[in-house]
Amino acid sequence: MSQTTPTAVLAYGREPGLRFACLLDGSGHGADLDWRGVARWHPGDGVLWIHLERDDPAAAAWINDGSIRVS
Repeated sequence: MSQTTPTAVLAYGREPGLRFACLLDGSGHGADLDWRGVARWHPGDGVLWIHLERDDPAAAAWINDGSIRVS
């Protein structure tokens, strides 16, 4: 049985409402992001994966207010 080595260590639960966020580069790597990194993200940066804490008011606030992008 082969073992794999993780390519990144994510900062789980360090930010209120955010379990983790990761910027995926399309080649199997990713960068750990905090709320500030999420706010700075643009589609040209790569795929953004956000995992929220469903019962946290900060997550609800981001869904209601922070996730809106003006084109």
